[in-house]
Amino acid sequence: MSSGIAAPIGGRFLRARTLGHESAREHERTRLRRYLRVTTLQALENIAGSSAEIGAGALIAEAGDAATHLRTLAGKLAEVKGGTAVAELQREVGAFVHDTALQALEYLACDGYGADLDANTIRKIANDAAVELRGHLLRLGAPAPCELVSALEQVVSAAQRRGTVHIEMVTDLDGSVYGTEATALVGAVREALNNVHKHAHASRVIVRCETFEGGARVVVSDDGVGVDLAHAVAGIGLRRSIVERMTRTGGHASVASEPGSGTLVTLTTGTTTREVAA
Repeated sequence: MSSGIAAPIGGRFLRARTLGHESAREHERTRLRRYLRVTTLQALENIAGSSAEIGAGALIAEAGDAATHLRTLAGKLAEVKGGTAVAELQREVGAFVHDTALQALEYLACDGYGADLDANTIRKIANDAAVELRGHLLRLGAPAPCELVSALEQVVSAAQRRGTVHIEMVTDLDGSVYGTEATALVGAVREALNNVHKHAHASRVIVRCETFEGGARVVVSDDGVGVDLAHAVAGIGLRRSIVERMTRTGGHASVASEPGSGTLVTLTTGTTTREVAA
């Protein structure tokens, strides 16, 4: 008799606790969405829609101010501890804005890392970042469908439009890759290309996507200056946006480089869900 009573009581308790977590997560999702709309998205839209009379210097300064604010937010979100739904959402949002909007703003703030950007190029890059952020804010916290090749093509195209490095994509994939593994690969490639723009001083990059031991492998290679990995410090981009992102989905990331010999980033996952064409 007692067991028949305990079950529904326990069920109501667990449901109430679950709803409480969902309510807190929804509240935080709304708060973060609103904040990013009135700060980062507004700044990107202001730059993208600025009048022709405003020169590159003023736009670079505006990007610098927005980057400073967003860098602080992304750092705080990335350092959130705990396994609650709210904490997981905060880390997810922190990783996304670090890898996308922040990288675009820092690129603009640093004048393309020496590329001497003109005002029209600045506006185009800001517009690309605004479109991406606007779409992500609509589905903030919800898993987005991802197909590896088409998503990589979008990332490569956006990186190519920065105009400072020639980026070639080569695909030799048996079927299609979907889901969390595809999302992890795409995010890691985006960060690898961010690092090329920041540090490599490269003229050419190849992004190769191929089947590998039942899963998928993506290799990003550049002809840049390379780095002495024995003395390099892994920052948030390499550590969280590449290595930890792949590890979370059961994949692996490795980086090979020597001074003067470019850099090779290899991303593999053996647990992908593939749809093979007949």
